[in-house]
Amino acid sequence: MNIDAGSHGVLESPPRLVDAASGSVYLRLVPFHLSRLHPPDLRGDFVPCNGDASSPYQFPLLRGASPVDVTLRGGMRPSDVSAGVIFESAGSQWSRSWWRWIAYALTPFGWAMFPMPQFIRKQTRQNEEEDLLASLGLGPSCGTSPQENFRVAEDWLVRELGSPQSSEDSREWRYEWGYVGLTYEPRDGAAEAYILWEPLHSELMAEIGERIRS
Repeated sequence: MNIDAGSHGVLESPPRLVDAASGSVYLRLVPFHLSRLHPPDLRGDFVPCNGDASSPYQFPLLRGASPVDVTLRGGMRPSDVSAGVIFESAGSQWSRSWWRWIAYALTPFGWAMFPMPQFIRKQTRQNEEEDLLASLGLGPSCGTSPQENFRVAEDWLVRELGSPQSSEDSREWRYEWGYVGLTYEPRDGAAEAYILWEPLHSELMAEIGERIRS
């Protein structure tokens, strides 16, 4: 997908989202302007969703910032996941933590406004504890409705990964390394693509279950 981003030039998405053999995920991060972090003169052009000039959704990119490519794999540490982009903690509970880039992700199915990696804190070598990447959530963001966001992401993932296991509001592709999924939650009014890396994701879910029961 190619996006006309004004003074930022034409931005091209990666050719695929995920390597089904290895579980690597490819994102092109484009830093955006955030008033609490950046002065007004760094507010770049307002870019319409997916290059559609008639779109009611527009957002300001960060002037002078270039796209940054990052390849994600299960077990990565936050310092590696950040790829040099501003990367903030968005919350934590027990051994689970959520982080966010101050950037949008340009994917083959369009912009994902707030990509959200999730980590599990585990004891590693020499009794040290580290946060390790367990999952990634991507919310397709530029459709005229959540249903359209779901459909656009589904069409791309089926072309890329083949036929999924399906239920009414979800799709899932299973591999030895983990899962790729897509859900639509009518109560939240949102579609989300997700990547779960095993065994870290299952370990995280098991801990959450134990905490809730205790």
